[in-house]
Amino acid sequence: MPNPLPARLWRLLHHPTAPELALEPHIAAMGRPYRFQFPIPGTPWIADFALVADRVLVEVDGKSHQSAAAIEKDRLRDEKTASLGWRTVRVTNEQALRADFPQVLEWMRLDSVL
Repeated sequence: MPNPLPARLWRLLHHPTAPELALEPHIAAMGRPYRFQFPIPGTPWIADFALVADRVLVEVDGKSHQSAAAIEKDRLRDEKTASLGWRTVRVTNEQALRADFPQVLEWMRLDSVL
């Protein structure tokens, strides 16, 4: 079976969501190297953003992440990426669109993520 990652990655890179577009300038303003739609090594997953040198993943979560099943799936994913040395920060679509990311950055600093 062919690897579906290239086609999926192309679609994600060329069709960012409004919350991802709203959040990217805040991530860029941090002055740290980052990647958009980053294939996480050792997993089948793609992170919305990755601060690669800091080993921090930033995920923008929409309504599809609100069900009990999705929350559990995200928890398991976060555990797996943590076992590979990554810390995950989850931001809701609403936070990204309201420009609440500066507050999230402060939490990240306080939590020693950055």
